[in-house]
Amino acid sequence: MWNSGRKREVIKYNHKDCDLTFKLWLKFVTQGYLKIIDIHPRDGELHKTIQLDMGGLHYLTNEKLINKFYWMIWTATFRLDSLAKK
Repeated sequence: MWNSGRKREVIKYNHKDCDLTFKLWLKFVTQGYLKIIDIHPRDGELHKTIQLDMGGLHYLTNEKLINKFYWMIWTATFRLDSLAKK
């Protein structure tokens, strides 16, 4: 689609896709589970529940990166406070 000149349509689709992905991530992280209904032509509706364990939660929230980010903010704030007191 991009190469055929339908760039606006691709960007709009990508924006919607990112929005839906974020909403799915947020629901999974805050609830700890997702209920999924898979509609299969032969088997009909299949109901599934996916549970989020602590390892999955740490992976989805990138806990190590978040802790590093807070550490960087704390050290920068500490340095600024130290300079202000001099």
